[in-house]
Amino acid sequence: MRESFRCADSGAVLIPVTEIAPPHGRKLNEESLRNVLRGIANDSIFPEPALVFRPSGQTTAHLTHGMHRFRAAQALGLRCLPCIELEEWEVAQETLAAIRSNASADSTTGDTRGAT
Repeated sequence: MRESFRCADSGAVLIPVTEIAPPHGRKLNEESLRNVLRGIANDSIFPEPALVFRPSGQTTAHLTHGMHRFRAAQALGLRCLPCIELEEWEVAQETLAAIRSNASADSTTGDTRGAT
């Protein structure tokens, strides 16, 4: 297994997995997780960064998009996860809404690249 991984988005920052808090009660789709793990293991690249909300001065980053990438990083024993880090809750919500809108449009065309 490779020891280092890249992210397709060069604007991402690497955040230690131990500083990321996943959302409570979010169900994980095992098939999606396997697909993410397979893609990372085969290509050594995260297709897109996760989205986290971390207010200025806080140590914990709250995962808002990218649960499967987060769980894949944990399963692979990675120390960091490529993320887009947002400090303002309103911006995080607007970004998440745009991501969901794009994913919804992709599902009508059969495009699965938006899987988290």
